[in-house]
Amino acid sequence: MAAVIGIWREIERTVIKLSTEQKTANEETTASMRPMIVLSGPTAVGKTKLSIALAKAVGGEIISADSMQVYRHMDIGSAKITREEMQGVPHHMIDVLEPWEEFSVAVFKEMCEQCLSGIYERGHIPIITGGTGFYVQALLRDIDFLDENFVPQSAFPAILSWSKDSLPIKDARKKEKTDIPDIMNNQNTDNHDIHENRNIRTFLEQTAEEKGPAYLHELLKQADPLSAELIHANNIKRTIRALEYFYLTGEPISSHNKREREKPSAYLSCYFVLNDLRERIYEKIEQRVDGMLRQGLVTEVEKLRQMGCHRGMTSMQGLGYKEILTYLEGETTLEEAVKLIKRDTRHFAKRQLTWFRREKEVIWVNKNEFDYDEDRILEFMIDKLRENGILPRKEQSDFVPSIYLFSGPCGCGKTTLTNAWAKKLVNEGKRKQIYVIHGDDFHAGFVEPDFKDAFFEDGQPVDILEWEEILKFNWECILDTAGRVLARGLDVAVDYVVEDELPLMRQLAETYQAKLYYVVLTAEEETIRQRIAGRGDVEMTERALFLKNKLDHMAENQGHLFDTTQKTAEQELTEMNMESFLLQREIKGGDTAQGES
Repeated sequence: MAAVIGIWREIERTVIKLSTEQKTANEETTASMRPMIVLSGPTAVGKTKLSIALAKAVGGEIISADSMQVYRHMDIGSAKITREEMQGVPHHMIDVLEPWEEFSVAVFKEMCEQCLSGIYERGHIPIITGGTGFYVQALLRDIDFLDENFVPQSAFPAILSWSKDSLPIKDARKKEKTDIPDIMNNQNTDNHDIHENRNIRTFLEQTAEEKGPAYLHELLKQADPLSAELIHANNIKRTIRALEYFYLTGEPISSHNKREREKPSAYLSCYFVLNDLRERIYEKIEQRVDGMLRQGLVTEVEKLRQMGCHRGMTSMQGLGYKEILTYLEGETTLEEAVKLIKRDTRHFAKRQLTWFRREKEVIWVNKNEFDYDEDRILEFMIDKLRENGILPRKEQSDFVPSIYLFSGPCGCGKTTLTNAWAKKLVNEGKRKQIYVIHGDDFHAGFVEPDFKDAFFEDGQPVDILEWEEILKFNWECILDTAGRVLARGLDVAVDYVVEDELPLMRQLAETYQAKLYYVVLTAEEETIRQRIAGRGDVEMTERALFLKNKLDHMAENQGHLFDTTQKTAEQELTEMNMESFLLQREIKGGDTAQGES
């Protein structure tokens, strides 16, 4: 993996530099220079897991391009990523709206642009992840949307003149807008009071309600035949939007969409589409739907019903929700609803792939061609990002960062020596800055009651994380913080007890192509007792002695032990030859080699 993902540090510096320069440059020119990664693909193909690995590799933040995961209270049916699955990677556009709020591609683009501003300021790369192709396209190509709230008064005469025998002209582009008949003062307007219908959309919605979706769709066939082919007659919302656009602009929305699709990307981008064999995708869909039912999809939809959600809402049109809703309303059986979910999800996956095949400059990532090896897939993507200039090429950086990892039991002086070593590097001019991470600081963040009995109720622990979870949390914080430090071109010194976590630090070093120095402090038992007693932490003595015995005898620690018995920090610095504690060194080209230990 070292040759694959050791580039985050160069990326953040590059992005930060670009972001700073863009503040004084022309916005249109510089926007195209901003990096953006897209990871899309059909539903259930495995985008979520890959996006996490990619984000960790390149220092990315994920923007969800999913039209359903924006809604709160809709977790199971939308296959929403959990906090645990995020693994500390920042995610945006998830749980930002209530189910009764309207959401559209225009709203998506506007909200995403706000997210992008912060991501670039933090020196990170946005990774647009999701299967809603139109949302991806709108953001990537900076598609322009009309102000949906402004409707000129001149548009209403044409709308009011429609009848089934007098349909709108087929190509409005060939006629001037003044040719649209002016019947503002015509009293025979199908009994519609024009002064009460100042919004075209409202008028079209009323027309659909009174005359049915087929009538509205027939109007669309005359105004925009291509859109009529692509939009189902029962999709009233899209039909209305297409007609609205036609009478606001004088051109079919299909022409507008074609023109917008042909626009170049507004960003320095790579557009990956993760794909798999059709039968495997369908199998995953089956498994996903069955899993949703076990997790409580029916209960989730019932709760939404109780909150007032109904099938007329955009949110309730999502796959899984509308079918279960029909079951809960007694229109079908649960078995029939589940069959519909699976069938419609398969059809949805086919439509997604059709969309992606029409997109330009897509990089297909067919999982079967990589024998489903996730490391190989990630390596391929990283190589493509380098080829496209989003990530720096390996030879562009000569700086090799270092990780100094100080382990050992309580009472051996980890914190003191770590601080002293960092100060030594800075004072000697070997580094202008070095960042120190004390692992116990993360643990100290958990505020606990003075009386331990408060942790128990009927002999059982309550409202408290188990030690294993606290330890996992601490290491996640250490690794995440260290990664961000290394990405900014700084060395990092870490002090924390290392028991089984050394592979995690090795991986961190590989990720950033860094040198890893590993020092395991130890001391005589009496020295440890005296130091702990001097700190007033006598209750830690037994634990410290247990760890001393364990760490002293671990195979991977041999050759990395350093005895601090009866030594001051100054003496320790004088005696300690850090190069002898090199565990892992960086080799040009991104490979790593083990130190002589």
